[in-house]
Amino acid sequence: MRLVSAKRELVTVTGSTGFVGTHLIPKLTEKYDVTTIDRVDAKTDYFATEKIVSDLCDINDNLIKHFSEFHGILVHLAAARSDTESREIYNRDNLYATENLLNFLNPRSVIGFVHVSSVAAIAGKKIHDSKTEPRKSDDWYRYTKYLQEKRVEDWCKEHNIPFIILLPSAITSEDDEKFNTNVGRLKTYAKFIPIWPQIDVKKSTTSMNLIVDSIMTCCDHISENHDPSFQIATRAKYLLLDKPTMTITETLRSKHGVKNFVKIPHIKSILTYFALILDKLPLIKTGFTVDRAHKLFEDTHFHAHGEIKDWDNRW
Repeated sequence: MRLVSAKRELVTVTGSTGFVGTHLIPKLTEKYDVTTIDRVDAKTDYFATEKIVSDLCDINDNLIKHFSEFHGILVHLAAARSDTESREIYNRDNLYATENLLNFLNPRSVIGFVHVSSVAAIAGKKIHDSKTEPRKSDDWYRYTKYLQEKRVEDWCKEHNIPFIILLPSAITSEDDEKFNTNVGRLKTYAKFIPIWPQIDVKKSTTSMNLIVDSIMTCCDHISENHDPSFQIATRAKYLLLDKPTMTITETLRSKHGVKNFVKIPHIKSILTYFALILDKLPLIKTGFTVDRAHKLFEDTHFHAHGEIKDWDNRW
């Protein structure tokens, strides 16, 4: 049964049982009437006004009915992310699911669109512009996140709908170990490994509080200003990054209590060989792949540029 409160804006959230969704829904429902959409039927949506279990790739009658009655803000979180997902999974969950969602939405019923993309989409655009096909799992993620983001942006512009696109980096939270994220795994390893190699590569992060508060701010901004004169001001992309950006060594020392570091020559090659060995052990799945070893040494210190603004310099 759907119980809608008087004078509260309606917000529909896709991917509601994921990492961000489970943290967002309890706070969002304090101010809005929230409908959650996810293919997983989970207790985390207890706070929602209405819960719809449906795969966006195969939209069922309940979701079709919701879209026919919906008038409010859409928050699009649904996406696939893993170090080992296949090209097919990324195309299905990041591209086809989004395309299907947009096909079923009535543009006249959407007063604003908040899309959570990723800084990975920046690299994805470079892959797209190079006209080369992605090879690794990480590259397929980057590529499909860019195409997903672009499709949302084009759809909103076509139908003159206010939109805000948020680009977080690696998301951190107190419970990220439960979700098997890269940061969560790092936190787990830090508990058991007393001495770490010194890795002075900057890695951007986004705290869960920052991303949840930012989505709330976007919904508030759209809700209070959904009139024709507001739409141009809302067509924006924002980097969501913790400041300052720290190196891996600084993060381990300041956030995870690691005190002992040693500088090891050729550490990248050593970790690559270690990942290769782990990959050959069928009974041990650590998530530490060769691609992950290489990515560990990629600087992810992003800067606002062009159409992408810094969240601190928003409206």
